[in-house]
Amino acid sequence: MAADFEGLESQLTLARALPTTKRVVAKQQKTCAENLRRRAAGSMTFSLDTPGRAPLVPMIIDHASGCKLHDLDGNEFIDLHLGFWTGIIGHSPGVVAEAIKREVDRGTNVGVGHTLEIELCELLIEHIECAEMCCLAVSGTSAVMHALKLARATRGRRKIAKFNQQYHGHDGDVLVDLTEFGLGIPRSDHTLVLPGTAEAFDLIRQHADDLAGIVIEPAPPVRNPLPFYDLAFFRELRRLTAELGIVLIFDEVLRGFRSRFGATLDDQGIVPDLACFGKIIGGGLPLAAVVGRRAIMELGRTTGNALRDHSDRVPLMATYSGNRIACAAGLAQLKHIKQHQDEIYPYIKEKSHWLSSEINSHAIEHQLPIVADVMDGGLVVVHKTSAAIPPAGPMHPAMLLQTYLRDQGCYFNGGPIQISPAHRPSDLERVSAAFKAAMADLVKDLA
Repeated sequence: MAADFEGLESQLTLARALPTTKRVVAKQQKTCAENLRRRAAGSMTFSLDTPGRAPLVPMIIDHASGCKLHDLDGNEFIDLHLGFWTGIIGHSPGVVAEAIKREVDRGTNVGVGHTLEIELCELLIEHIECAEMCCLAVSGTSAVMHALKLARATRGRRKIAKFNQQYHGHDGDVLVDLTEFGLGIPRSDHTLVLPGTAEAFDLIRQHADDLAGIVIEPAPPVRNPLPFYDLAFFRELRRLTAELGIVLIFDEVLRGFRSRFGATLDDQGIVPDLACFGKIIGGGLPLAAVVGRRAIMELGRTTGNALRDHSDRVPLMATYSGNRIACAAGLAQLKHIKQHQDEIYPYIKEKSHWLSSEINSHAIEHQLPIVADVMDGGLVVVHKTSAAIPPAGPMHPAMLLQTYLRDQGCYFNGGPIQISPAHRPSDLERVSAAFKAAMADLVKDLA
């Protein structure tokens, strides 16, 4: 094991010594210095300081707007990430910023009901097929945790099922097969991990008497874009869970409102019992929701008798759930998307396919083992191919690409690329040129 760590450290040392990495560090001296101060101060809240996400060069920004990030050194970067895919219409869009300004003086975390919470729930219920009731949460993780509790309470069973390598937040029950998140997480005996093949249906039948619910992302997952899942798979999963009395939960935190205004598979007639939403519905602020059929959701609402609630109801609580300012931001963003959906969704889809084609063309030209695929909703996933790596280097070119794109004025963290209407055609032309130049530098530096 020690030898393995030594090898990894050697790879990082070589990667940091590459000419382009040195050039990026030189461009971001204030940013790098501030990162050292942050670490010395003991701060662990920087999102990319989490295990498995450490970039070769840190990124700390001064401000963000539209599709641009501006660092502490005054450099401008086209953002291909947009706040973990929350900014589907860009950073701090005017409609969202104005909504926040209007409401901030009227109360922040009020801790009681308010009209914005009601209006947001009404909007979600109106446009999501399974949503007869809605409970707001703080994050996608908490929404999934609420959904699992509701499923268990409904069925009177402890075990839940998930599909192999799908990510559903930080609850221990849904991390059992994700080894990169395993340290500190106890092994759960209450989770059945299913394969993304038709064999899953046999396993569901075998464990039907113990299963409370099954959680799945309603599309091929970003972590592994080529599994068995297709519409026929989801139709059979819906049919089988209904037959066996198992609560079907769709994790829509990433997908919801991304390819259409509402849930991902509603237009295909595939409707779950519960669904979890986040990211887009918060307008860039911490907000999520679990929605679903009334018979299940009612278990999370008071009976009106506090003593009876202790035995008959599921507490779905968090201090910041339904935060007034987050509701204002989410409502503003969703209303804007609804009003302009006929322009927003086609634009994102068209430009995502264009950019994917450009990236693939550049990778072929430079003979790099990198490929770009377009997922539903217009997310562009850039990942490794199984081809041999020409030329050899300290780490895979797909990983080094993050730093090399930074040198070309683009912020890419390795995750899916989100294009928004804030990315105008001229910005996207710059992104394509950045990929081409970054790949050329990769080949030159690794030769």
